[in-house]
Amino acid sequence: GGYEQIHEVESDTSRTMIQTFKHLMPSMGSALDCGAGIGRISKHVLIPEFTQVDLLEPSTTQIDEARNFVPGIRNFYHKGLQEHVFDM
Repeated sequence: GGYEQIHEVESDTSRTMIQTFKHLMPSMGSALDCGAGIGRISKHVLIPEFTQVDLLEPSTTQIDEARNFVPGIRNFYHKGLQEHVFDM
């Protein structure tokens, strides 16, 4: 691994899960990476699969790194999951 790398097993498992449940999703339009850290899953798994990806992370240090590491993110939410209000 490493700070900016994702272990192949982790990314393969995440992609397999998305493919398994893809038929249940109304669209592949958007995804929210919760507790995203610097955005490794967003960068390597979600952005290739979804049209738009948002990132949710409570740590200032992590979200600042994510802004540089994952330029394709639509919105960066600097808060914890328990504080996030989902739009319906």
